[in-house]
Amino acid sequence: MVCLNMTITQFLMFFESVSERLVLESASMRRLTRDEPCFRTLFKNFRTTQLLISTFNIGYAPAVYLFKMMSLTFSVLCGYSGIRYFSKIGIAIYLLAISVYMMFYYVATFGRAFYIPERMESFKIELLRTAQLSQAKRSVVKHLEKQVASVPNVGIKVGTFHTMERESTPIFIDFVIKTIASLLIMYR
Repeated sequence: MVCLNMTITQFLMFFESVSERLVLESASMRRLTRDEPCFRTLFKNFRTTQLLISTFNIGYAPAVYLFKMMSLTFSVLCGYSGIRYFSKIGIAIYLLAISVYMMFYYVATFGRAFYIPERMESFKIELLRTAQLSQAKRSVVKHLEKQVASVPNVGIKVGTFHTMERESTPIFIDFVIKTIASLLIMYR
């Protein structure tokens, strides 16, 4: 249990730091003067963030998948059991509370992860726009465009096959509710 809490805390800290890093980099571009040629530094920071996310995916994708499956399993089983044994009100409330808690826990834990690909895309657009509006040479802007295009918009991987997206939360909640309903209908 301690390892699970430590891992989830690491998830939260990583998602928060990457999101804040992208926001701060975007904000720093808005304060640039048109004469300041720091596009190379901004691109290096952006590439470092992309590599950091890729490294996180290599190491933690199975753990993220495990946490998602654990949240899904507890939500479904506790929700079904809470509704099924509603005659024992104390146990039913406890089980339903765990079910709802696990759904919110999933959303709260991965809430920041959903925004990472969007923030990466907005940073790329902002960097290119700032470069085009600056007094930089045309060749420098073209080179920067090619560099920025080479950086993929990586997101947080759930296992090795799926990237977490904004639609993940509604899909997760929809699946939990439909599965509980199917179990109730099937075992009634």
